[in-house]
Amino acid sequence: MNPVRVIVILFQLVIVVSIFFFSAYSVDAVFRYKYKNRKFAYIMSLAIGIISGIAKEIVNTLEGPDISLIYEGAEMAGYLLLAIVLVILLQGKVWRRILAALMTIELIVTIDAIFATLREQFAGFFDTDSFPPEVIILLFFLVEASRLALEFVFLFLISRIRGKKDDTPMPLPLIGIIMVVLQLISSLIIQDGAESDWSRDAGIIRITALVLMLLIFVLFFYIRTSRTERNDLKDLNRTNEELIASQTKFFEAQAKADDEIRSMRHDMKNNIQVLSLLLENGDYDEMRKYLEEMGENLSSTNISPHTGDTIADAIITDKKARAKEAGSDITVSGKVIPDKISPVNMCKILGNLLDNAVEAVSDPAIKELPEEVRIIELQFKKTDNFFMISVANPCAARPAIEDGRIVTTKADRKRHGFGLHNVETAAKECGGEFTVSCDEKPYGFRFLAEVIIQAK
Repeated sequence: MNPVRVIVILFQLVIVVSIFFFSAYSVDAVFRYKYKNRKFAYIMSLAIGIISGIAKEIVNTLEGPDISLIYEGAEMAGYLLLAIVLVILLQGKVWRRILAALMTIELIVTIDAIFATLREQFAGFFDTDSFPPEVIILLFFLVEASRLALEFVFLFLISRIRGKKDDTPMPLPLIGIIMVVLQLISSLIIQDGAESDWSRDAGIIRITALVLMLLIFVLFFYIRTSRTERNDLKDLNRTNEELIASQTKFFEAQAKADDEIRSMRHDMKNNIQVLSLLLENGDYDEMRKYLEEMGENLSSTNISPHTGDTIADAIITDKKARAKEAGSDITVSGKVIPDKISPVNMCKILGNLLDNAVEAVSDPAIKELPEEVRIIELQFKKTDNFFMISVANPCAARPAIEDGRIVTTKADRKRHGFGLHNVETAAKECGGEFTVSCDEKPYGFRFLAEVIIQAK
């Protein structure tokens, strides 16, 4: 076989493989649907692309009236095999994986067709008939290599626009809309270019239209990412405001507690004198009443929590006051690992978890339960390997939980859904995980939320 022909076949194989790789890359980097094993997914996409490209080249060597159908069948089989592999390797529900894989592949094929049309339109500006074969082959390699590079830069640019903070998967309906719009507009432009005689003006118009369409596609991602960042900033500002408010209330409560303790110390001398007098007179009944009254005063004194973290103490103090208004209380055990969680993330985690717990115990059905059942339990646990924050509380109804996450129906969102996404985001930023569970109890249900963070 002619060496030039071999090189052309190999380069065409690279073109086919690139589409498969770009599809796997876009599912992950552009649309943010996570793989169970990213490296293996990329390797499999390259392998399937090579197999598909070889199959298409073999079909090209055949002769017969149905060769075009066989060629298209081999191409579709390759895409279908890639979709199956991506569905297997992606995380999440099966139907979401199927739609994400199929629509992404279709979208990449459309984008590749757009860049191929741009190549053809630019090629129309040159009279290649006057070029020697060697120059034509060189131009072929340069143009195709540039096209592949531009496609990758295009996809990479979108992934960079989204940034690391916009880590949420793009909604499937939105991907579908983008796919349909790109297909409709590009098919009209590409079909118009195929059915009409080529002219310089028509070529410029088609090139302009295709480039504008790609720029609009990039602009869409930029606008969406900017809006997401604005929402994140609003959420951060709101969290900072809550943090400052909690700290203010904490210091006020601490100052009040200190005043109460100083007052008790001031009165202690008089109390001792009264007790001594009652003891000398043998008035034990009156002495017992006096001691009981002193005990009630001591128990009513507001003692601030001491978790080892000022921010956590401030948040707990604020939430304990809200729990008391709801007819409940928050018990705290354990210590916080110093400097393990940033103040903002601590506020997001503790604030939202305790808010949901207070919301749950505010239910009229819970308020009718005994006082010892209405308690909200907050625990900090640490070992050599992990640090855990857990919040347990009674709830009147079982929330819908799938894979350790609440399915936010309207009723559940009112009780437990609010802010849990922020808790999960904060846990991930700390290198941890967030899970929820709910167990049936004689009094109803016990909801448990846990944030587990690696200690090292």
